[in-house]
Amino acid sequence: MHTYLFRSRKAVLEADEAELIRDVCSDIDKAQKKLEKLRARIESFQELADAELQALNTAETKLTAAIVAALLSQAQRCSAGADRSGSATGTDARYTAGALTSADLLIRA
Repeated sequence: MHTYLFRSRKAVLEADEAELIRDVCSDIDKAQKKLEKLRARIESFQELADAELQALNTAETKLTAAIVAALLSQAQRCSAGADRSGSATGTDARYTAGALTSADLLIRA
């Protein structure tokens, strides 16, 4: 007796409905095993994607915090210099007045 594998994923995608139904009818057990393998692969890819998204989100958060901290530090240095010169204008004036937001700082970068 000759054993064969069920259609490849590519062959499943390329098959029309009638062909696929015919193949499934000829060996439903192999079709079900193929389905189980496809589902396991989907789950594996989902786990990898979740881990990658978590890493990307963590990196984004850390980098955003570092940029905000650096911009605040720059704004403080600028306002300290403006205080010594006697005036503060623009963004520095908003910072010294307490109106500067992290969005202002990110836009400034």
